[in-house]
Amino acid sequence: LHLARSFARDKKRTLLIGMDLRKPRLDKLLASFLPEGTERKGVSNVLVGDCKLADVIIPVKQFGMDVALAGPVPPNPNELLSSGSLKEILEEAQQKYDLVIIDTAPILAVSDTLIIVSHQVPLLLTTRLFHVTRPVLRSLRDRLAQVNISPAGLIANDVDAPKNAYNYYSDSY
Repeated sequence: LHLARSFARDKKRTLLIGMDLRKPRLDKLLASFLPEGTERKGVSNVLVGDCKLADVIIPVKQFGMDVALAGPVPPNPNELLSSGSLKEILEEAQQKYDLVIIDTAPILAVSDTLIIVSHQVPLLLTTRLFHVTRPVLRSLRDRLAQVNISPAGLIANDVDAPKNAYNYYSDSY
């Protein structure tokens, strides 16, 4: 969410898509920013063919970006993501937006993210610093290499930088 907000602040047309179809959280994080009476249809509805992507996109004016929530939790997330509809959703989003950020299920827990990444979507891993061990990260690296996926980068959250970490720059001027 914060990454998408950062790009939106830079005047990039940004869409944040909730594709954690197992335990969606974006709707809870954005609850106070969503318009009253917003119907809770989402990406899962688009994947089953109930509606189109444009029908589930919600402008979040406070952040200057759009969001498509995950929608109702389906009984078969893997099957839905493996359908041909996902490719259409991604192509449509990429045509209309400068940047599309997809929030997925944890990659170590389920294979949903691997299905999404197989559509030539760059993978940017996000983890809480010191919550995932090096052996686990190495295992993930090896697992991704087995399916020819190379992460575009890694974001470490919960980094506790001292307040004066950059103070030495001011001493040289």
